[in-house]
Amino acid sequence: RGLKIQEMLLCNPIPPPENCDVVRPPVLTGICHGPDGGTGVQCSDDQLCEVGETCVGWDKEVTMTVRDKVEEITETPGSTCAGCHANLINGFGHALGHFSSEGRYWEREHMYTTDKLSDGTFAYTIAPPEAWPEIDTTGTAFFNGQMVTVDGAQDLADTLVESGQMEWCWSREYFRFTMGRIETETDRSDIEDLANLLRDGATLAEGFKSIAYLPQFKSLNKPIIQESAEDGP
Repeated sequence: RGLKIQEMLLCNPIPPPENCDVVRPPVLTGICHGPDGGTGVQCSDDQLCEVGETCVGWDKEVTMTVRDKVEEITETPGSTCAGCHANLINGFGHALGHFSSEGRYWEREHMYTTDKLSDGTFAYTIAPPEAWPEIDTTGTAFFNGQMVTVDGAQDLADTLVESGQMEWCWSREYFRFTMGRIETETDRSDIEDLANLLRDGATLAEGFKSIAYLPQFKSLNKPIIQESAEDGP
């Protein structure tokens, strides 16, 4: 969600990592350990390991919050994930923590118990509400040349609106959509004028209308095709 905010609302593209260690995230379940290091098999109970091995961290799968898991997967020091996630992506995403993956509002995070089935796997039984942890919606991200901290969706929305960046991003993207092309140097002042119109309180309807009044809207911008000798009669 933090990535979508940066790229879709702020027009701040974030490039993919330089290498592929991103596809090998940390394991968020238990790991079988033994005197010689163990097999490294994922587990939730000792009986799922070899003789003499112990399942270490067996409850991580059901006791870690969504935020805990996201940070362990994406902010591991030294990984190619950490630079962008810790500084650009996760902070704004954490601010939306009160909304589940389905978009439902929850005051506390719904967690599972550590109850297991007879084979040692989790039963995935919802824990009682009093056991649900509070959700930490504070987040820090690099924005407009500095690190900013927000707390919750409303604070995030206010920060984005006050920046004026969303109006410019919308103006540029709608200009590209309407004209069917990337803007040129001469188009940029028109895009900024449209952004200022929105910053001054204009509605989106007025923004849509103003695009149609631009001279670019009334002309066809076709790329020049170089003719070769073979194209002659």
